[in-house]
Amino acid sequence: MPNARLTLLVGDLYRCERALVARQKAIITREPTTERHTLFADEIDLASLRIELQSTSLFALSRHFVIRHAEALKEPKQFAILLNQGPFPETVLTLVAETMSASSPVYKAIKAHGKVIRFPQWKGKALERAVSELLTEQGIATVPGLVSKLISNSGKNLFFISQEAKKLHSFCAKDDMDMAQMDRLLFAVEEGSIYPMLDRVGEAKLRESLLEFTKLHQEPGRVLSALLRHLTRLLSIRVLLDESLPLSKIGEITGEPHWLLGRLVNQAKRRSTKKLTAVLNRGIELDAQIKSGSIRAADGVLALIFAATASELPLQGYIQQNQPSLATNG
Repeated sequence: MPNARLTLLVGDLYRCERALVARQKAIITREPTTERHTLFADEIDLASLRIELQSTSLFALSRHFVIRHAEALKEPKQFAILLNQGPFPETVLTLVAETMSASSPVYKAIKAHGKVIRFPQWKGKALERAVSELLTEQGIATVPGLVSKLISNSGKNLFFISQEAKKLHSFCAKDDMDMAQMDRLLFAVEEGSIYPMLDRVGEAKLRESLLEFTKLHQEPGRVLSALLRHLTRLLSIRVLLDESLPLSKIGEITGEPHWLLGRLVNQAKRRSTKKLTAVLNRGIELDAQIKSGSIRAADGVLALIFAATASELPLQGYIQQNQPSLATNG
């Protein structure tokens, strides 16, 4: 595992996670007192991070900053400028991303000053071998059909499979595993990706958005956060479209990869800047109500879907006036 102070791990999240564990171990071996700080890209304040990176710790000789979901950085160009201002004294920086285009300013900055390590998703026999190794690590005897069932259930997501293997280890004895037990324990999330729902909301398709939401196996609060981020991206693009900027310039400003930009532009064109601003304001209100306990997170997601897909916004206070009854809470 390379020991570059600045490293981007991008691709299959399971393989990225294993690489991060190995990197952390190597860092601790070199300097046992190293502090580790974990940040999430969409929550980073660049001014605060700049101060952190340029300062030194009072209690350790070295620090390791891990930035997860680096593809969600809100200001990729400014973040790239920060990276180009390095190196930072006694600081190791690792970014982890599921996707990041080589044209991204962040990718280019890391390529110039550190290491970019790509982990493409395993397929076919390589994926089957990896799943078999995961089961062996958890002490689970492989029964016929188990590997293929895990791959099918997970949508070939190795990170999810690793979590399922841990669950099987917890519930099943080493030599007492059969397909009936497995079917009762395993989740099926091949249709549980959040991205189809985000796209249907972006396309202002109410029925399809609700159908996609029912397929998700994710905590509603996280779904609301993802939906707010998606709508924010659409508003940013809508503002740039109003300025009559070409697609190439919009892609440069937003840092969106070419293959995704066209889809986002089509979604942004479906609403005016005023409408998207109003929807985001509604989302912020709903988020505050959820955090204060006024409404359930799932109700907040539904309300935001209605607001984002309707031609008109719901009346102010609609959620408070229409609380679900105890009998319908399930």
